[in-house]
Amino acid sequence: MPDLASPAGTSRVRRTPGGGTPSAVYSSWRGYEPLAAAKCVASTLLFATALYYSYRDAVSPAFSYAGLSYRPPVAGHYAVALVATIAVALVLPRAIARPSDFMQWILFATAGAPAILIPQYSAVLPQSEATKTGLSVAGSLILIRTIAALRPRSVMPRMRVSSHSFWIALAAISTLIYSYLALYAGFRFSLLAFADVYDARSDFASAPIPYIGYILPIQYNVINPVFITRGVYSRRALPFLFGAAGQVVIYMTTGRKAVLLSIAGLAVGAWLFKSSRRLTGHKILALAATAIAGSFLIDKLTGSLVWTALFVRRFIVIPGILTAAYVAVFQNRPKMLFSDSLFVWLDNPYPVRAVYIVGAEFVGDAQTAANVSLFGDGYLNYGYIGMFVEAAILGMLLWFVDDAARGLPTPVTSLLFFMPTVALASGSIFTVMLTHGFAAAIIACGMLPKTGWDRRTVASGGRVSPAVEPLQAKDTPPRDQEKEAIPLVPKPRLLDSPD
Repeated sequence: MPDLASPAGTSRVRRTPGGGTPSAVYSSWRGYEPLAAAKCVASTLLFATALYYSYRDAVSPAFSYAGLSYRPPVAGHYAVALVATIAVALVLPRAIARPSDFMQWILFATAGAPAILIPQYSAVLPQSEATKTGLSVAGSLILIRTIAALRPRSVMPRMRVSSHSFWIALAAISTLIYSYLALYAGFRFSLLAFADVYDARSDFASAPIPYIGYILPIQYNVINPVFITRGVYSRRALPFLFGAAGQVVIYMTTGRKAVLLSIAGLAVGAWLFKSSRRLTGHKILALAATAIAGSFLIDKLTGSLVWTALFVRRFIVIPGILTAAYVAVFQNRPKMLFSDSLFVWLDNPYPVRAVYIVGAEFVGDAQTAANVSLFGDGYLNYGYIGMFVEAAILGMLLWFVDDAARGLPTPVTSLLFFMPTVALASGSIFTVMLTHGFAAAIIACGMLPKTGWDRRTVASGGRVSPAVEPLQAKDTPPRDQEKEAIPLVPKPRLLDSPD
C-alpha cells in the first residue's frame, strides 16, 4: 500500500469515489519502514525531553507568577502522555507532499504536543484530568489527520488568473491596506526593541480603526508571505524585500513580534525544503526540539531569558498550558455551545469575553486576553466533544487547502499557509479562518500563478502538490483514468510512458 506522502504521480492505487485511498488513514503507519519509525519516535522523544527541561529549569522559575507553575510529573500519567504524543507523530503524514501535511506537523509542534505534555508537569489541572485533556487533544489531532486524508476529488472551482494580473492585483491590495493603515494610525519607522512592544501595542489599540482586525492580518499573514516566498523561489530580490519590509513596518507600527519573526520562520521553512530531497515530518519536530534546546543553552551561557521567552514560552509553552487553563476554568461552568460562531442565535452565558475570564483567573490580570488554540476553544464551547468538533472542521478545511494547491510546488503552498497555521495555536478555527487570513490564504493559493517558480525547487524536495490528482499536463487525464479509457486515436509513440 503506498504512502499518502508519495511523490506526485507515483501512486497507482485505485481511488474511492470520495477521492481518498481505501485505507488512507492508516497508510502513514502501516507503510513505515522500521528506520523511519525509529527516527520519528526519536524526534518525538527529543522534543518532549527538550520541552520538559526548558519548562522546568527556565520557563517556570521565571514566569510562575503568570501561571506557568511546575510540579514533578507522575510516572504513569506522563508515560501515557508520551505514548499518546508518539502515536500522533506516527499517524501524521510521514513526508510533506501537500500543504496540509506541513500544516498538521506545525500545529502538532506548536499546539498539539505541548497541550498533551505540559499539563503533566504544570499545576493547572489534577493529574488525571491532565491525562484526559492530553488524550482528547491527541484524539483530535488524529481526527484532523483522518478527515484530511479522506479528501474529495474536488471541492473548489478553478480560478484562472494570469500571472501579470495576479501580481498587479496583489500590489494594489497592499497599497490600499497600507494607505488605510497610514490614514488612521500612521507609520512608525523608529527601531522598536522587543521590550517596547507593549507600549506600541497600547498606542495602536488606543486609536480605534474600523475593520482593521479583519484587514491587516490579510496583509501580514497572507500577502507579505506570498511576496517573500515568491522572492525566495523565483530568486528575485524585489518581491522578497517588498514582503519583508512590509512585515517590518507592520511590526514597528503595531508591536506584533510574531509578524517580524515570520520572516525568519519563512526563511527556515524554505531552508528545510531546499535542504531535503524529501522533507519528512520528523525533521520539523527535530528542528523544533533543537531550537528549544538551543534557546535554553544560549540563555544559560548568557545569563538571560531572551530566547527562551521569545521562542519557547511564546510559541510553544503558552499554547499548550492555556489549553489546560481553559479546562480548569470552564470545567464546572456553563459552556458557550458555539454561541459566538456556529450558533449565534444562542445566548452567550458570559457578559465578558472568555479570554479575559481566563486571563483574570489563570494569569491574575483581567486585562490579559488569554487567546487559546482550537483545542481550548473547543472545550470552552462543548467540553471535550468541542475539541473534536473544531478538529473535524479543520480537517475539512484542509480539503480546500490541498485542492487550491493543486499544480503548485509544495514548498510554496506550505509556506503560504505557515502564518495561518501558527495562528491556530492561539485562536479558534473560526477566528483564524475569518480574521487571521486562513480563508484569504485559500483564495490566494487558488489564484497563485503556476509559473515563475524555480524549477530546481520543484524537482528536488519541492514537488508539485498532488492535492487530489497530480497534474500531468494541461487537459491530460490522470494516469489511472488514462489506463482505463479506450483511446479513439493511436497515441504518438513519443508520448508513450515508459514501463
